[in-house]
Amino acid sequence: MCWCINRVWYVLVILLVWGLDYYSKEWILEYFATRSQPLEISSYFHLVLVYNKGATFGLLNNGSTTAFWILTAVVIFVLGFLVRWLITEKSTYTHLALSMIIGGALGNLYDRLMRGAVVDFLDFFWQDYHWPAFNVADAAIVMGVGLLILKTIKER
Repeated sequence: MCWCINRVWYVLVILLVWGLDYYSKEWILEYFATRSQPLEISSYFHLVLVYNKGATFGLLNNGSTTAFWILTAVVIFVLGFLVRWLITEKSTYTHLALSMIIGGALGNLYDRLMRGAVVDFLDFFWQDYHWPAFNVADAAIVMGVGLLILKTIKER
């Protein structure tokens, strides 16, 4: 396949992930603009509105300006590394995984820069176990990392 077509394909995946994340967050912000109670979807899944100023799973979510800018710089650095890897990679499977990770990272970076915090809203729980709220970008990042892990296991 022509490299230019290959590049268009993974740019489209990046834009799709970022777009789904962006519009889902816009919808949730609009929904909760007039409501404060979680929206119960099922007995184990609610939609909530959480602003996460920290890292994954709310780590470093103490509101520190220094932590905010350090995390932002780390995300930008990692994005640069991932884009370079994506450009030099030959495997279509890895292209898909990296595109999902980059799209998700861009979605959360956009939130961090434009809103001062990442919007999380997917809230899953079971009995006494409660998973931290997350968003579409987080799900895409986890799926992309999962694909990279599966590829590594398959190659061994």
